[in-house]
Amino acid sequence: RLRLHYQSGLFSYFAYEQDSSAVRQISALMNSASLNVSQNLGMEYKHRVIVEIYPDQQAYDENIMNPEMRGTPALSGSYRIQMVSPNSPIAVQGIPYQQRLQFAVHEFTHLVIDEISDDVPLWLHEGMACYEGSHSVYTFVCRHAFPKGNVPTIEALTRSYNQIPAADVYPFSLVEFLIERFGRTKVNEFLGHSQNPQKIFKVTASEIHQEWKTFIASHYVSETQ
Repeated sequence: RLRLHYQSGLFSYFAYEQDSSAVRQISALMNSASLNVSQNLGMEYKHRVIVEIYPDQQAYDENIMNPEMRGTPALSGSYRIQMVSPNSPIAVQGIPYQQRLQFAVHEFTHLVIDEISDDVPLWLHEGMACYEGSHSVYTFVCRHAFPKGNVPTIEALTRSYNQIPAADVYPFSLVEFLIERFGRTKVNEFLGHSQNPQKIFKVTASEIHQEWKTFIASHYVSETQ
C-alpha cells in the first residue's frame, strides 16, 4: 500500500496516504539538509534515493531490508531509506516530531559515507550521522547528562561498538571533538582512511583519547553530577 507521493531532486518518497503531510515536511527538510550533508562531508552525492515511510513499527519491521534491524525507527542502504512515520510511536519515547523528521537526514548521511568508503567503522558511521542528522538532540544529552563510566578508546569503539552502553552518545561526542580540534577537512579525510588516525591527525590514538576526555570534562556535565 505504499505509493509514490512526491519526487524532489534525488528523492522519491513512498508512503501511505495518511502520512502525506509528513512526506511533504520530510521532503522540504531534505531539499536543504541533503545539500548541507554532502558539502559538510566533501562528497557530491548523485544517486537517486528511495524513501519509504511506513505507517507504524509493525509495517516497518515486516518490510525492512535487514530483518536484524527490527525495532529500530529507521535504516538505510543500497540507495534507500526506510523509516517509521513520525506520526507513529517508536520504542524510544519522548523524541519530538521535528526530531523524528531528522531521522531521514541521519540515514542520508549514512548513504553519503557509504560512497566515501566501504571500510568506515560503525562508531564513525553513527557518530557522523548523529552529528549531521540529530545534532541538537545529542548536544543536549551531552551537555546535560553525559554517560557515567569510563570513556572508551577509539580501539574499543571499533572493536566492540555494540557492547558499549550509550553507544551513540560516545561517537557523537568524539566526532564533535575531532571536528572542533582538527577541522572538517581532516575529519573528512579520516572517513576515507579511518584505520590510521595517527597518519591523518599527526597524533597517536592515545593522545586523541586523552584530549577527548579533557574536552568532555570541560564541555559536558556527567549524569552523576
